[in-house]
Amino acid sequence: MTGITAAFVGARNPSQVKENVRAADIGLTYDEIQRINELLGGLGLQP
Repeated sequence: MTGITAAFVGARNPSQVKENVRAADIGLTYDEIQRINELLGGLGLQP
């Protein structure tokens, strides 16, 4: 998996944008990503 993207919707000022970006600064293990894909598999999303 090369990356995960998300839209940041609703930030009203630069401070909120910075807060949203910090929230995205997490790391997932391979097992966590696999589990997420399993749970979302029934939705027809492309991994």
